Amino acid sequence: MTIKECETRIEDINQRFREYFHIDFDVDVFLLGKASVETKRAAIFEICGDELFPFTSTTAGETVHGPRGSAVLMYPFNIKYPSEFDHALCHEFGHVLFGQNNQILLEKLRHVKFHEDGGIAAFGLSVWSEFIAECIANLVMNDEPDHIFFPKQEQLIHLLYEALPGLDTSNTVKARKGVEYFLDGYHLNQYALGHYCATILTDPTIVLMFDVEPQANRGLEECTEDEMLCVDEIHCKYRRESRTCTEF
Repeated sequence: MTIKECETRIEDINQRFREYFHIDFDVDVFLLGKASVETKRAAIFEICGDELFPFTSTTAGETVHGPRGSAVLMYPFNIKYPSEFDHALCHEFGHVLFGQNNQILLEKLRHVKFHEDGGIAAFGLSVWSEFIAECIANLVMNDEPDHIFFPKQEQLIHLLYEALPGLDTSNTVKARKGVEYFLDGYHLNQYALGHYCATILTDPTIVLMFDVEPQANRGLEECTEDEMLCVDEIHCKYRRESRTCTEF
């Protein structure tokens, strides 16, 4: 999509967000072109006081949250369809809302590394933040479920493969990279895990799929028993906690 095409959609999503949560929600949204990503992105991180990290070439949107303010950055050149932009923007709004309601916690864990004291809390926060932002996007957008389940089910399974690198045994470039990550010591992608759990619980198509086919494949066939138990435990916990997601 072009920047101009995306500009006209921002206020509509903003209004839907306000109406869903009954709040006076507002945040600066910046639409960046491919040529200006490095300079403008770095400047916005600096203005907000957030710690800059490398840009991932496939990113559709991200939230900058620092002691001096928050902003949403969107990258239209990585987005194909209007519905994809709307959902991605609403997801980032979810991150902003979470940040506004958990400022003390975020500041306390902002610079904690996962291998340091407090690392477990920081790791859990990163999983929860992604989970709740995607839940919020699904609930606010409230799309009609697709009665052809396979495309969305395939996306769900690949989210689990991304969450647990090395799980995908197919002979594809993506699967081989996953194995390489696993061998390099990266055994869990917390952001993909949060997204996976949110999709199971709140994506309209996936919710309908499990209503119709309770035993439908959700990607666990390649997991060890310990991995299956762990994913199920997280899933059950999030099922309980997500009932209060509008508080975040």
